[in-house]
Amino acid sequence: MDINNQSLQGETINIASKENFVLRNGSVLQDCQITNRATSRYLLFARSVIEGGSFSTKVRLSEVIWLDMKLHGVSFKGKFVGNDFGTRAETYENLGEIRDCDFTEASVHYCRFFNCDIASNKFAPNHLIMPRNSTTSNALLTLSWPEQFRGLAGIFAEHIDDLSFDTVDISLLAKEEKTTEGEIRQAFGRVEGIVFT
Repeated sequence: MDINNQSLQGETINIASKENFVLRNGSVLQDCQITNRATSRYLLFARSVIEGGSFSTKVRLSEVIWLDMKLHGVSFKGKFVGNDFGTRAETYENLGEIRDCDFTEASVHYCRFFNCDIASNKFAPNHLIMPRNSTTSNALLTLSWPEQFRGLAGIFAEHIDDLSFDTVDISLLAKEEKTTEGEIRQAFGRVEGIVFT
C-alpha cells in the first residue's frame, strides 16, 4: 500500500504481514485506526501527518524512524523497540513532531524521543524515562554502578544532539540483564530527574 500525498479520515487501515506500506509526501491520516502485522523492514513513514486514531502493531516493531512524521494525539499499542520519535534539525529539517500521544498500551523499549517534552505524552506503567541533559549525565557519570548496569549508565550519559529522553521497559530490561525490577529501580532511582511510570 502506497499512500502518497493523500488525506484520509476515519479509515481502517490493515497492514498485512510482509506487505510494503509507505506513507509519504504530505499525506494526512486523521482519526484512522491502523493495525500493523508487518515487520519494520516493510514500513516507510516520511513527511506525513497522523492525527488522532491509533497505531496498533501485532508484531514487535524494531528501529522504525518516525523523525519526519508529525504524530499528534495518536494512541500507540504493541511493542516498539529502538524506535526514534520527534525530530532532528540537521537530518530531518524539523519536519517531525510528537505530542499528546498515548503509549499507555504500549511497550516502548530503548526508544528515543528528540526535541519533545516528556509531559506531552503518556506512557504505560513500569517504564523508566531517562532525560538526556547535563544534570542527568553528570549524575550517571559520578555515581557508582553495579556491573550489570555500568554499560547502560554510560550509554545514557553520552550526549546526542536534540535527544530529549529515552524510554526503557523495566520488565524487559530485567530479563535482558538477568536482574530484578526492584534492583533496576533502586539503581536508577538515584539519578536526579529520572521518571518511573
